[in-house]
Amino acid sequence: MLTADLSSYLNPYTHIPMEISQQMPATPPRDHLIAVGAFVCAGVAVSVLTMATGVGVPCPFRMISGWMCPFCGGTTMGISLLHGDLASAWRANQALMVIFPVIGVRTIGWIVEAIRHPKVGSRWLPRWFSQHWLAIFVTVAVAWTLLRNLFL
Repeated sequence: MLTADLSSYLNPYTHIPMEISQQMPATPPRDHLIAVGAFVCAGVAVSVLTMATGVGVPCPFRMISGWMCPFCGGTTMGISLLHGDLASAWRANQALMVIFPVIGVRTIGWIVEAIRHPKVGSRWLPRWFSQHWLAIFVTVAVAWTLLRNLFL
């Protein structure tokens, strides 16, 4: 009898009480910060390497299809940002120039969460976004690919 009562009270995946587990972030902020840091380091490394050698990384999607992928222009944008040329960076890839400040604000949120060590995660983004971020990302990436190749 006691087991039946506890099973309805506990989340079956985490064994944490339901009201707490529904408010907790799926991934600790530290993991997100590591991912963002690795992404930034890789982008800076590719941009610096391209600046130093003059040899860029060709886009396989563009080589096969002739269309620019959502990330085409990213290296040029990185080089422009390293030189402080925002206008040139904007021309290289407008979508990334819009997305990077959003990621920057979210990174600040993860830093605050990591410092505060919240027992119940404070969410800076609505739950529906956290649950469907991959579908949102793919939709935006496909829309940007179509927009930049067909209309711009």
